Amino acid sequence: MTKASLLPLLDREYQSKHPLSTLHRLLQIPTWKGPWYVFLYLVKSSATLLLPLYLEELVRFAKDPSAFPMWWFWALNIGYLLLVFQNIPTHLLFVKMVHQHIRGMEHRLRTSLVARLQQLSIRFHTESESGRLQAKVLRDVDLVVQMASNLFHLGLSTSTTIIWGLAVAFYTDPMIGVFFVVTAPIAAFLIYFFKKRLRQHNHEFRDTFEQMSSRVSEMIDTIPVARAHAEEEKEIERAKSTLNEVYHAGMRIDRTNHFFSAASFVAMRIAIVAVVAVTAWMVATNFMPIERIMLYYGLFGLVVNALVQLLSFTPIISNGFEAMRSIGEILECPDIEYNHGKKKVNNVKGDITFKQVHFAYDEDRPILHDFNFHIKAGDCVAFVGESGSGKSTIMNLAIGFYRPQQGSIFLDGEDSRNLDLRTWRSHIAVVPQQTILFSGSIRDNITYGHKYIDDEQVWKAVDAANLRSVIEELPDGLDTEVGENGMSMSGGQRQRLAIARALVRDPKVIVLDEATSALDVISEKSVQEAIDNLIEGRTVLIVAHRLSTIRRANHVVVMKNGQCIEHGEQEELLSRGGEFSRLKLLQA
Repeated sequence: MTKASLLPLLDREYQSKHPLSTLHRLLQIPTWKGPWYVFLYLVKSSATLLLPLYLEELVRFAKDPSAFPMWWFWALNIGYLLLVFQNIPTHLLFVKMVHQHIRGMEHRLRTSLVARLQQLSIRFHTESESGRLQAKVLRDVDLVVQMASNLFHLGLSTSTTIIWGLAVAFYTDPMIGVFFVVTAPIAAFLIYFFKKRLRQHNHEFRDTFEQMSSRVSEMIDTIPVARAHAEEEKEIERAKSTLNEVYHAGMRIDRTNHFFSAASFVAMRIAIVAVVAVTAWMVATNFMPIERIMLYYGLFGLVVNALVQLLSFTPIISNGFEAMRSIGEILECPDIEYNHGKKKVNNVKGDITFKQVHFAYDEDRPILHDFNFHIKAGDCVAFVGESGSGKSTIMNLAIGFYRPQQGSIFLDGEDSRNLDLRTWRSHIAVVPQQTILFSGSIRDNITYGHKYIDDEQVWKAVDAANLRSVIEELPDGLDTEVGENGMSMSGGQRQRLAIARALVRDPKVIVLDEATSALDVISEKSVQEAIDNLIEGRTVLIVAHRLSTIRRANHVVVMKNGQCIEHGEQEELLSRGGEFSRLKLLQA
């Protein structure tokens, strides 16, 4: 599915305020197929729907066999058995035809969510918890799929069964039809109520059990601490207290479960006794033939069970609608980086100008205000200052992750608002503080984003990043798997791998955001040597807390409260005795 084919779904089709119409559009069911699916469902369910009529005919035959020819008896039974067996092919056909729409919807939703997440701004991702976004792609889509599946199965089952049962009852005897309308909902509600209480109590017990599991896990993890402080008896008593809670909760749930299970059984049986008693009285008073008892007994059971299913279906619909609203927070979010129709960046010199830039993540707390600075192509500029002074924000603005609320940023003389920032970012490289590696081989991580890079280019980047000796010692060399997020490598190795990834791009602009702050002294030395190779002949922006890492910077910008309070060469700033000098003394 191409990006172009996703846009109509993202921008027009999805409307969380109208979940049913949106669901219909997502399922993409042609108008003519709807009646065909209903007909197919009726055919596959005919054995269930016609069971009461079949039983009625059998009782009629048993009451007076001489009134029917023997072939009729065999034809009745064989015909019903054929209805039973046809359920297999018709059910499989129904599932195949219906679920191609459901699975297609699932695929479209997840693909659209993934595409939208890539399109949404970095601000959106910064302000959103990754776990919640993951839940929308996985759990919420599953809830929508579950709702759609139940609409096809339970929805058709309950609606056709209730309509069929009441129609036959009213057709054969309006009085029985009225009786069904009055008693069936009461019986169904009571059964549903008892089953719902069962689920509530089971949920409460599960919460208690999970608390016990958490406390036992904590106890096991803290055994060395408890042993060191001679607190074993105290921990045993805490564990006993938790186990006692589980014991009493288990006893309560057992009593409650058995009570509500019995109550549900009683409610259903009372309803059936009422039907049988009423129909038996009507037979005894010659209001109806005896075979009608089986007919109404069967129909009443169908209607009550269908109503119980309908009531059980309500929470599924509610959860599905809520999931659609949750998914809409992504698919309907307008916070997109719009690059369509803007000027593409084909060549980069690395000249960056900030002109009266104002930026705030929160309107009440501006991060940058009236920030002005010019970075010449080929300059190596370090931004230093206390935490929260705006250093990383400047990097994010230069990369194009954010746009200023006021002022302008010029990239090689062009206002960034007029540029396709995706093409700008293809000419820059970012080495963050926390290195992000992808599951796969070392080669995959170095060449990420580039399809055609030969081994010579890769090894050149490896050498510049001081990684050759590390890679040559690995059993599979460049093809060695790094593990999830590169956990099989040390922090310094991961950082140098990120530098090799930056080098292989041959970027014109480098952004180093605290690239060595999390490393030990030995690892920092290796990484710093790799950085020296990386920045040669390029425009470089460095964010640093440790001033030892900016020795190659030919210009330093000191930030405080979102403004540049001093800038110049390092020796010049030290001689002034200002903020940079103070920071240097603090780290001496």
